[in-house]
Amino acid sequence: MNRSITLYGLAALALALPACDGCELETVEDAPGTFKGTVCHQVTGRPSVGATITVKAKKSGGDIELTATSDGAGKFQLDNVPPGTARVTISGEGVHDLAVTPDPEIKTGLVTEWMDPMCIDPTRNLGHGCVTGQVCNRHTGGYVSGASVTVVLSNVQAQAGDAELATTTNPQGVFQICDVPEGTHTVLIRGVGYQKAYPATVTDGNTTEVVANPSCNAYDPQDYCVVQGRVCTSETPPGWLPDARVTAQMLDAVGNPLVPAVTEAEPEFTDAEGRYELYLQPEGRWRVQVQKGTFVSRQDVSCLKGETTVIQEGTQCVSAGECRFLVVTGIFDRIENVLGRVGVPQSRIDLVDGNPADLTDDWAFRTFGVASALEGYCGVFFNCGIDEAAFAGPFQNAVVLTNLRNWVSAGGTLYVSDEAYDVVENLYPGKLDFFRNDDLPSDAEYGLPGDVTASVVDESLRTYLGQDLVTIKFNYQSWTPIIGVDADVQVFLRGNSNVCADGEPCSSSLTLQQIPLTIRYPVGPNGGQVLFTSFHLETRPPPTDGGTPTEISTGDTDRVMRFLMTL
Repeated sequence: MNRSITLYGLAALALALPACDGCELETVEDAPGTFKGTVCHQVTGRPSVGATITVKAKKSGGDIELTATSDGAGKFQLDNVPPGTARVTISGEGVHDLAVTPDPEIKTGLVTEWMDPMCIDPTRNLGHGCVTGQVCNRHTGGYVSGASVTVVLSNVQAQAGDAELATTTNPQGVFQICDVPEGTHTVLIRGVGYQKAYPATVTDGNTTEVVANPSCNAYDPQDYCVVQGRVCTSETPPGWLPDARVTAQMLDAVGNPLVPAVTEAEPEFTDAEGRYELYLQPEGRWRVQVQKGTFVSRQDVSCLKGETTVIQEGTQCVSAGECRFLVVTGIFDRIENVLGRVGVPQSRIDLVDGNPADLTDDWAFRTFGVASALEGYCGVFFNCGIDEAAFAGPFQNAVVLTNLRNWVSAGGTLYVSDEAYDVVENLYPGKLDFFRNDDLPSDAEYGLPGDVTASVVDESLRTYLGQDLVTIKFNYQSWTPIIGVDADVQVFLRGNSNVCADGEPCSSSLTLQQIPLTIRYPVGPNGGQVLFTSFHLETRPPPTDGGTPTEISTGDTDRVMRFLMTL
């Protein structure tokens, strides 16, 4: 790790000595120098108070050792340090035998200053703070080096000039991210054989330590009962589900979870092949729960200390059997069909006509005008081709927007397709930047027909699909391009797309390079989220005068949607 060292001092003094032929000269040592600096906690970046700084240097007659103690600001100073190369070590609060590298060079009559690069200043950006942590893989007993760390903002919009909220862990598993907006967010950590998610509440001018592991010791299998399993999807055919959250809760004598849940396993996440391993204490009867988005699986197991229980493959397939879904139908798109293919029974899907023939039918207020009407729904889905009057324009209904926004913040999933984009544009202005003028209803709908080969830019989706590219058929007159996203928006697909350059009557076109085609962003601290796709999921029937159906869905886009349904 590079350390910053600065030299400065007084003007040199030249001494004129008289000539002395044949005199015996006494050896005079060079004047000493000063070593000063600031040391900080190696995880939190705060000043390390009371740390011991030891300097070892050479002097005629033997080596000497000097020590100093850091003050309340982590600062220290050692005077009378012999010139030359010195070895400096530091131990104290959050600092364990730290060696300053490279070895500082002490100069005669000069001050050598060292600044610990792990020091951070959370007050440098008003309304922001820092998140830090040290990541330990308890399965291996080693710190996780080179892991990606990302802060996913919850219900907070990044401001222009905000830093990218991502970094990697250093060789000691330490990460530091500053300029994080105030609020409660999620810190995602992914490394080789490791994945965790932690809540982080950031306050102005402060540092939040997300995960602390001053010692990193592996689980001892003899002290735990171990449960291993593999999670599958409920689609046909089933697949293995990565990135699902797995935890367990101990049961009482009659098979009910202990309340309060004082005995609960540390959460784990499934790997790329859907596998997981839990270490549980004490032995007994446990309920293993797997969750990804609104899809869950629960299974009770008995485990004994020092033994491993393996749950049979194929018995932990997640489903949405406990959820209800509300689908707003439109002229286009058929998201309800995808829900059926991921295991949601039709009895749990409620359909609302979002494009009624009676223009006086205020379907949006009738559906969302009472907040309690949304209770019990895990997801609300807007197909393309709805009447958006309640969401945008002069008849916008604030009650409808407020009730939907509150429902998402409480943990709901909102999915919107293509030309229903005004719904998300007015619920969360600024999250997505659509083509042309966002302030005008339906003004973004100028994507041109044609096939697009899209790149899969999200690692989890790429693992699920087993491919890097997907084909999207924009076999309809127009569609809605996204041209920019906020800092915490997760992009799954990007592709080059042709659009009308001048609106109506579209006399010229241009190609937008690698624009987002499928996105997701979190809302609130309770797992709420918004999903948006620019493409449809349908096959239009043949014309009444004969011909063939218009293929719009592809095998690729269908599988993408099945993946999104598990988020």
